[in-house]
Amino acid sequence: MISGRLYRLPDSFPFIMEHWLRRRTFSLLLAAGLWPVAGVAAHACTVCLGIVPRQPTLADEIRAADTVVIAQPGDAPGAFIVGSIVKGEAALTGARFTVADTRTHGATILSRAGADEAWRSLGTAGIDLADFFKVLLDLPVAEPRDDAAWAAHLARFQPFLGHVDERVARSAWAEWARAPFPVIRRQQLAPEQLRTWLADPAQTYAQPLWIILLGVCGDADDAQRTNTHLETAWKNNDASLLAALLTARLEREGAAGVAWVEDHYIRDRDRTLEEIHAALAALSVQGAATETLRPRIVAAFHTMLTERRPLSGLVARDLAAWGDWSAAAHFEGLLASGEPMLPQTRRAIIAYLEASRTHAASTTPSTPSSR
Repeated sequence: MISGRLYRLPDSFPFIMEHWLRRRTFSLLLAAGLWPVAGVAAHACTVCLGIVPRQPTLADEIRAADTVVIAQPGDAPGAFIVGSIVKGEAALTGARFTVADTRTHGATILSRAGADEAWRSLGTAGIDLADFFKVLLDLPVAEPRDDAAWAAHLARFQPFLGHVDERVARSAWAEWARAPFPVIRRQQLAPEQLRTWLADPAQTYAQPLWIILLGVCGDADDAQRTNTHLETAWKNNDASLLAALLTARLEREGAAGVAWVEDHYIRDRDRTLEEIHAALAALSVQGAATETLRPRIVAAFHTMLTERRPLSGLVARDLAAWGDWSAAAHFEGLLASGEPMLPQTRRAIIAYLEASRTHAASTTPSTPSSR
């Protein structure tokens, strides 16, 4: 039954919980990084992103704009005089215009989507952002398509991680967090810098990424701090940074870490639904990135099938992506039984079964026709 925010699954799952699950599941899947989100590429490291950004970053705004200028306030409210061009026609230098609802003072970054569109403020120009603007303007038009291109993309934005201008810092973080996890786990940053950023209250949005990178780059003390944090989170049913913490632990401990997740989250009936989602998210990104660890993660997912039948559809997508068709009988039985399940996972189960049948048909030898 449900006690407070706890979600314990008894052997007989009550039908009355299905309506509650229907209302709760979508937001939980988003938080855990287990459900597609509009505006976030499918390759993005959703565990690194944590809470998906709800607003475009400064980098997003500049790339999307047709024209970006640095302007100085004029002699009337909302009046500006263009001082320099970041992006667009040089002829605009010295142009005067009015921008509605502008609350900035001093030099201001202004953008517009097209020549006939209204200008809007992107905030004060503040310190010299020329280097940041140059990186943005020199980016290839196409998004990176392979690991080498992504690594080069991250290198361009690495100098702006933790930048003194919060808009620049958030932009650089987003460029890193949107990269595929296999690329992120090969990056090497200074552990002392990561610890400083992790402790910075102004960068709480970036904590999942810093935690994961410390799992890659950190030392034994960092590992101990992560494990201590995990023990505290487990005792308190705290899922707030759980996916990142577990991803970092799996990065260091491999199969032993999978066993710990399996025992503490998949088998433990006192876990919340949020915690289960976070645990599966960590296993998912590591399984996708690490072929040597994948068989152990698949085994943990099969434990999910037996221990968490109503939630077992959460692993269907990964099992299909990794070509494990041995769960077909389980999912067929689950659908045929009419047992309650998370409503949003039904589609993933059906897709798994369809892919399983296609795979079986493609590998079945054809029977020679008789004459």
